[in-house]
Amino acid sequence: MKPLSVKNLAMITAGYLVHGSEDTLIQHGAYRLKQVKKSNTALFTSKRIVNWKSLEPLSPLVLVTDRVYRPSNIPDHVMLIQVANAEEAYWKFVHFYRSQFHIPIVAITGTSGKTTTKEMIKHILSADRKVTATTLSSNSRTA
Repeated sequence: MKPLSVKNLAMITAGYLVHGSEDTLIQHGAYRLKQVKKSNTALFTSKRIVNWKSLEPLSPLVLVTDRVYRPSNIPDHVMLIQVANAEEAYWKFVHFYRSQFHIPIVAITGTSGKTTTKEMIKHILSADRKVTATTLSSNSRTA
């Protein structure tokens, strides 16, 4: 991902920084906690973070949420951007980020066979192009 500062992410999502440094750079994005695998990830969620300690190895972490936390309860390694609606903030970010690039996007719909079709298209196109795709069948924003 092309790096983006917390300050810019707050502007893009119409949020405000409640905790942490606005200069921290974001290099990854996630909409589920289990997707956070690396530091400098922006996590868009409405779910309550229960175990802050488990996220420490992934610091710094940027939490974009509509859930209200007391600043005193937020660990130092977490930047928190407060937004009105986490789902809307996520889509604002996606639209902004995609607008930064002029690349073709292939979308596959249907009842069955989407993941197999995606993998076949990825394999064929990768012969002479740089290709990226969702991991396994993680193809949607649904929980």
